[in-house]
Amino acid sequence: METTVKLAKAAFRKQMRATLKTVPFESIEQQSKAVTGKLLATPEYQRSSKIALFLSMKGEVDTTQILRDVLESGKQCFIPMCNPEAMEMVLLKSWDDFEKLPRNSWGIPEPQPQDGRLNALDPSVGGLDLIIMPGLAFDHSGNRIGYGKGYYDKFLAKCFTVATEKSYQRPSTIAIALREQYVPSVPAGPQDLKPDQIIMSL
Repeated sequence: METTVKLAKAAFRKQMRATLKTVPFESIEQQSKAVTGKLLATPEYQRSSKIALFLSMKGEVDTTQILRDVLESGKQCFIPMCNPEAMEMVLLKSWDDFEKLPRNSWGIPEPQPQDGRLNALDPSVGGLDLIIMPGLAFDHSGNRIGYGKGYYDKFLAKCFTVATEKSYQRPSTIAIALREQYVPSVPAGPQDLKPDQIIMSL
């Protein structure tokens, strides 16, 4: 059964990547603007002071204006730092800090381990309020399928465990997506965690 799900996911991911490559830049730009407006208006975003946010790559909702709002609003912003096994969320101090980040092999700005940045799961943070996450595709039942590394599923599981152990409030999770990423069904498994909300430009 597990092998069947893995094969289904691999085929689905290949198909979705091909689909997303055909989405015009202008459409992504328009959808990103609409999604950003919806997200910033949510109560979850407005009441949050400690936010984890992904930095977008080509074929995803552009998170640049979300990032700018987080920083300009004085909220703490944590962004992904990945290794082959796992992802951490670490502190981004300012827009100037963001502009100085080197780009990884995906072309995404990413902090380096030697930077010594504050980790979102450090006890001094006191727990995240909101995690804004990507995905390759989402379905009508709220399921999410990622890019295949399991970064967010592992991070969310760890984050929720820490919240329980430390008696923090569990962070809200909001996924943002292009309309092309919303499909009737995705081959999700039991380890694929559903976001609390999915925001699109529809």
